[in-house]
Amino acid sequence: MSVCVTAGAPALLREPAGASPPASSPRVTADHEVETGAYGWYACAACVEHLAREDWVLESSSAAPLVFANPHGRFFELLLVTHVIGGVFERQSTTEFTWFAEYAWRVAGCARCLAHIGWHFEATRSDASLREFVALSRAAVKFLPGE
Repeated sequence: MSVCVTAGAPALLREPAGASPPASSPRVTADHEVETGAYGWYACAACVEHLAREDWVLESSSAAPLVFANPHGRFFELLLVTHVIGGVFERQSTTEFTWFAEYAWRVAGCARCLAHIGWHFEATRSDASLREFVALSRAAVKFLPGE
């Protein structure tokens, strides 16, 4: 596994064709179940809360996996998505130790079980091509195939 050291990685990303904006998120029923349909989902590995539909994944021009280390030397392989449902974010964001230049981050957790699922990134410049995205830790999610 290679380690990605490109601080400006979001510039390499593009939204996938046909990606749904947050306004068209899937319908949630009265008992809080997500209507899944034909798309597969990335879900919390701890409690199987649906987090991101497979067509919300941001595509990279690199074939290498996105792997980053935090200041404590712990490595994370990331899956970048346009947004998540079923996630909660810390209130305060920071640019300290950011993996993506000109993006502030905050910790993301599962709304159901509060397990750490990744990080929410927001652009610090108004002219950024990608205003926000979520970096899911691949170790914290599992893929659920669609119908």
